[in-house]
Amino acid sequence: MIKVNNKQLLNAIKKSLTLKYRKDSKVLLKTSNNILKVYSNNVEVYDSKDSQENFYHNYLSISINVSGNDNELIALVNKHNLLKILESIKSDKVSLSIQNDDMNNYLSISDSEATYLLETYNPESFIEDFIDTDINNGIKFNSQSLIKAIDNIVYAVNKDKVVYIIDKVKFNHNILKSVGFIFENNSFSIVGTDNYRLAVCHFKISNSLNINGRFGITKTAVSSLKWIFYNRNSILFNIIEKDNHKIAVFKSNNIVFVTEIVREGACPDFLSIVNEDRKHLDIELKLSKKEKENIIDTLKTFLGKTEENNEEEKKKDLIKLFSKPKPVFVKLTLCTDKLNLLSLSGGKKEDVKVKYNGHKYTVTLDALFLLEALEHMCSDNIVLKFPLKVLCGVFIEPIGFTDNCNCLSLVMPLADSYYTL
Repeated sequence: MIKVNNKQLLNAIKKSLTLKYRKDSKVLLKTSNNILKVYSNNVEVYDSKDSQENFYHNYLSISINVSGNDNELIALVNKHNLLKILESIKSDKVSLSIQNDDMNNYLSISDSEATYLLETYNPESFIEDFIDTDINNGIKFNSQSLIKAIDNIVYAVNKDKVVYIIDKVKFNHNILKSVGFIFENNSFSIVGTDNYRLAVCHFKISNSLNINGRFGITKTAVSSLKWIFYNRNSILFNIIEKDNHKIAVFKSNNIVFVTEIVREGACPDFLSIVNEDRKHLDIELKLSKKEKENIIDTLKTFLGKTEENNEEEKKKDLIKLFSKPKPVFVKLTLCTDKLNLLSLSGGKKEDVKVKYNGHKYTVTLDALFLLEALEHMCSDNIVLKFPLKVLCGVFIEPIGFTDNCNCLSLVMPLADSYYTL
C-alpha cells in the first residue's frame, strides 16, 4: 500500500493526455523508489495525399512523491472513472493498493471514511508502446514565451484534413499541418503555414548544446504543450534518438512530455523564403492601435463575424468540419491619407484614415487571412509592407522589435492583384 497526496494525484490525472470526449481513455499508475508516475498518451492521425494514414504519438509522465512499502503497484485504469472517485474524496491523502479476486484485479483507493474499487486492465501493451524517457540537459525555454509564440502562429497552420502538394515538392506534406520548430545558431523560431500564409515568431535562446535544424510537431502536440506547461516557469528541451528515430522531449520539474517529430522529409527553409521575399518590399504603411482596430472591425463586417451571430456560428461547427466556406476577398487601395477596403464578395466598402502620402497602390488579399494576421500580431503598433512588382507576400510586423515581441505574418496576395498608378 502507498499513500499519496490526493490533490497532487487529482491534478496529475486531470493534466494527463486524452482524446477529447473519449470516456474510454486510460492512464497507467506505476510506482518505483517512492515515486508514483502517472503515464498517458494520445495520437494524431494525418492523411497523406494517397489516402495513407500516418500516426504521430505523444507521451506524458507526471511524477509524484509517495510513502509506503509497495514499490510494485502497476494499474492501468479508466481515466474518467478515476477522476470521479478522486473528486469525491475530501481527505488530504489517499491510500492505493491492488486487490484481486478470482476474476479481476482492482485498484483500491481509500481514505479514513471509504474504500473504492476500480477495475484494472492488462498494462502490458500500454507499457510496451509507451516511450518513457528523461533528459538532464538541453535548451531552456521560458514557458510563457513559448506558449505566447504558439498562440501567435498556430492560426496559420493548415486546417484541411488532407493536404495535396505537387510531386516536385520534396518535403513531407504533413509539415503544412504541423508547427515548425527552427533552430539556427542561437536563435529559435516557431512557424505555422498553409502555403498561402505564414506566421513566425523569433526569440533568442541559450543554445549551449548547439542544436540546429528544422522539424515539425503536430497540432495536438503543441496544444498539449500549452495545457501541460501553462503555469510553469521554464521548460527544458532536447532532441534525442529512441528506437532509431528522433523525438522531441520537453521537461519541467516532475513532468516529461515526449512527442514524435514530423520529419519524413526535410522541413522547408521557411526563413530563407521570408528573407527572399523581404527584398521585394517597396511600400510601407504604419498603423496605430486605433487604425489597426478599425481595419479589424471592417474585415469582421465583410466576413459576417459580428457578436450577434457568434452563437449561431458555434452551432454550425460540426458542419464546418465537412464543408469549406467560400473565401471572401478584400481589395485594399492605398492613397493619400486613406486606405479603402472593398469586399469583392458582398460589395461592401469602408475608408480607414491612415498616414500615407506615397503612390496609389492596390492589392487583393483573402479577408480572413488578413484578419487573423492582424488579430494575432503581438503589438498594438504595426507596419504593413507591400511588394511592388514581384508576386510575394504582404508582410505584417510590429513597429520596433523587442526581446518579447519579434513576430511576423506573411499573407500571399492573389496573382496579378496589385499595381500602382
